[in-house]
This record gives sequence, C-alpha cells and structure tokens, in this order.
Amino acid sequence: MGARVVHQPMRGYGNAYIKGFASAKGKYLIMGDADDTYDFTLIPQFLEYLGDRGYDFVTGSRYLEGGNQKIPLLHRLVGNPALTALLNFLFNTPYTDVYCGFRGFSHSAYDRIQPVSSGMEFNLELAINAGLAGLKIAEIPIVLQPRLGESKLRTFPMAGAVCE
Repeated sequence: MGARVVHQPMRGYGNAYIKGFASAKGKYLIMGDADDTYDFTLIPQFLEYLGDRGYDFVTGSRYLEGGNQKIPLLHRLVGNPALTALLNFLFNTPYTDVYCGFRGFSHSAYDRIQPVSSGMEFNLELAINAGLAGLKIAEIPIVLQPRLGESKLRTFPMAGAVCE
C-alpha cells in the first residue's frame, strides 16, 4: 500500500512523531495514535479542511458532539476541559479539546510550528505553536473508541517507597 516504516532509536511520543514527520514525503501530515481509539476513515474529512477549506491545522475534538464518553471520567470532566480553557486563555486559541491526538496539517504548517518536545507534551506544543504561528485552526467532531491495550499514562503516579 506504499507505507514506509522508519526506525526511531530514541524513546518518546514526540520523538516518534518528529522522526516520522521528518521522513514523510506527502503534502499533508495526519497523526493519530495506533491504539484503535481514532476512526481513520475520517482522514478524508481532515484533508477536505486542509485542502478545499483552506485550514492550516485541523484537530479532532471529542467534545463537539459527545464523542468523549470513552475518556476516563476525571479527565473528561476536569482535566482536559480545565487545561483546554487555560491554554485558550493564555494563547488566545479556539480549542474545545486540546489533548486530542488525531490531527492534520500541511508540511509547511508543521515547519512553522517547529515542535521539539520528545514526550507527550509534543501534542500540547503542536496546539500552542499552531496558535502562536497564526495558523488557521479548525476542529472536527470525532468519537473516541475503546482503546486496544493498556495505557501508559497515569493521572496520579503509583506510590512506592524505595528502601536501601
């Protein structure tokens, strides 16, 4: 199908995307987690916004049409909305779901965003820098699906003591 796999020896969510995007050859970049939570049949809708509608940065939103039911309760009602509101206030951005990892943008928009974060903060950096770069931003409604596999993210780190 034309897919090309690139190896990134450095660990981290952001490092993986940075390597993949640097290796990509297409005009548009679409990102999404491979845990089956995003419906990749929506990619043509992202491309329509990027091409025909003239947006620079398109992100999914699990909050626009109730697609957030699979987000853990504390994150759905407090964490994500509070962080989104804070980011919108600080950076004058229009997001309803700043942490959605299903996004699309052109190569030229990505070059203007210039993300450098190696970990999960990469996703926030994309959203913030898209706003700071003055990119034309759109959100499209998505419905989060049940994930496959275990999440590595922890709201509260597990307590543990080390005795020597």
